[in-house]
Amino acid sequence: MEQGEKVRKLLTIKEYAAIKQVSVQAVYQRLNKSLKRYLIIENGVKMLDSAALDEPTIKGAFNSTFIQDSSDFQVRFNELESEKKIMQAKIDEQRETIERLKQELEQARDNIKHKDEQINELTQNVLVLAQNAQELARNSQVLQLQAQNKRKGIFARLFAPKEKVSN
Repeated sequence: MEQGEKVRKLLTIKEYAAIKQVSVQAVYQRLNKSLKRYLIIENGVKMLDSAALDEPTIKGAFNSTFIQDSSDFQVRFNELESEKKIMQAKIDEQRETIERLKQELEQARDNIKHKDEQINELTQNVLVLAQNAQELARNSQVLQLQAQNKRKGIFARLFAPKEKVSN
């Protein structure tokens, strides 16, 4: 090592954060920005040159980053709260729709049940009417035969063979 060359001390990200009294996450956020020129990767480990400690704007940058992050976090939190309220209102609306549809479905089922009862009653009435129509037809035949017999004279009725009436 030459005499004019300064010995550089390397700090881990965690050590740097502890000295600057900031979070490790805040340091990582600044690695690609203001701390980039101090970043050294040694054996796959990210290290910072100790010269980064002398950087006067670093602490202020961390503080403003923290304030900005807090503000962004609060804004995002408020956005999420608003979204939550909107979603809750939609859920409530959907629940009301479901209840209304359940009631409509129950009403439709009741209507169908009533219509089925009416159909059964009308079917029974049709069967009774069909039976009455058959009986009426038989009675009509009997009356026609009786009317024909009345038109015949007394001798024709007495000596005519007896006709059978079907039931």
